[in-house]
Amino acid sequence: MMQDLKFWFYPILYKWVVMLLMATYRVEYIGREQVDRLKSNAEGWIYSSWHENVVVSQWAERNQGLVMMSSDSKDGEFSARVMVRMGNFPVRGSSSHGGMKAARAVIQALKSGSSAGMTPDGPRGPARKAKPGMLFISAVSNCPIIPYHVVSDRYWSLTSWDKQRIPKPFSRVIICIGEPLRIDKQRFKQDEAGLIVEVEEAMQQNVERAEEAISA
Repeated sequence: MMQDLKFWFYPILYKWVVMLLMATYRVEYIGREQVDRLKSNAEGWIYSSWHENVVVSQWAERNQGLVMMSSDSKDGEFSARVMVRMGNFPVRGSSSHGGMKAARAVIQALKSGSSAGMTPDGPRGPARKAKPGMLFISAVSNCPIIPYHVVSDRYWSLTSWDKQRIPKPFSRVIICIGEPLRIDKQRFKQDEAGLIVEVEEAMQQNVERAEEAISA
């Protein structure tokens, strides 16, 4: 009973604490036209953000109806309920448990016209090292991967494995969106490792672009 109450109450509390904090931010987008172009063509996409961005990215993309993966664990249950509170749709599973079942569910949603948000280094890291699951989903669904990164001029960095970054009140926040990456299904079968490197490099370029913008 107490466990059920916690899973009901804590996501609500988390949402409103985050909403109040982030209402103070001065947010700027770079590259939003990448998404607008896909929307105008009625195409779905996969936001690819490192796990360190989870708190801000879930807030920034709230009420978008995005499909998001959440690990099949107690922590994942909390995360899934937060996703629902933020107006998106969780799919349970991760690289360590239930991954293929979850991947199929995401692919089905993408093929039905939805878009997704994924953290290719989640749920346990190592940080900024992509796993193949997101590339597989992109290749099968034919939806492009879009690098997505958040930076701020002042932030707290948590002690978690991902060094989760949370901008401090009244911070300037930049959300940088990179160019779509299309994953060829045949090449994925033949050169999975090479494609992972290319995706990591594209995401790093987007990180550097965001960091240059916040320093300007």
